[in-house]
Amino acid sequence: MYYLYAGSVLPDKYNAVSCRLGTVTIQALLQIGGQSSNAGQEPGNGAGNNNAKVNGNDAAIPAIVKLNATSLPLQVKKSTTALKIKEYTAGDAVANWSSSNKKAAVVNARTGKITARKTGKTTITVTMQSGATAKCLIKVQKGRVKTKKLNVGKTAITLKKGEKYRIIWERLPLTSSEKATFQSSKKKIAAVSGKGIITAKKKGTTYITVKSGSKKRKIKVTVR
Repeated sequence: MYYLYAGSVLPDKYNAVSCRLGTVTIQALLQIGGQSSNAGQEPGNGAGNNNAKVNGNDAAIPAIVKLNATSLPLQVKKSTTALKIKEYTAGDAVANWSSSNKKAAVVNARTGKITARKTGKTTITVTMQSGATAKCLIKVQKGRVKTKKLNVGKTAITLKKGEKYRIIWERLPLTSSEKATFQSSKKKIAAVSGKGIITAKKKGTTYITVKSGSKKRKIKVTVR
């Protein structure tokens, strides 16, 4: 039997009290994570402080690594460092590089430098310390690797006298044997170095031609 006393009113000598009738709910303690907790307890007083976990462990995010090419041609007896890691999980590091067919090409396990030996194919794999891997197919050929595509970052730029600008360019495939050259149509307005750095000299307009093999791109340069 349960007795309920309302407020500060105590039973009189006849064991009677005056109170407003209502509903009383009696609930057992809830068990959370092996500990007792009172239902309806406010946060900060011990309720709701248990963090949920899946199978007792936080969910793990898999490590990733990506290369800047999935397939590259390479001439016999030529070497390249053009194959590079373009993306990887923060905090990770390279464990080693390897070649699946060393008769066709070998790779420096530490630097990733590839050297072609004889015609054929091999898969170059980079393995990270996390275990993540990325692969690139190397096709070793007898003839020179020619430029098939030439890209530039901007095709029109505006400079002030004395300003410099480095041309952003890319030839594909990355292992092309055909070097990139740069030439200005009006050197007195803007000159360009062999590394693609433009120097504005005086007001006017000139065109810089970027060339690799049979591929050409032009950049309009306006000097104010």
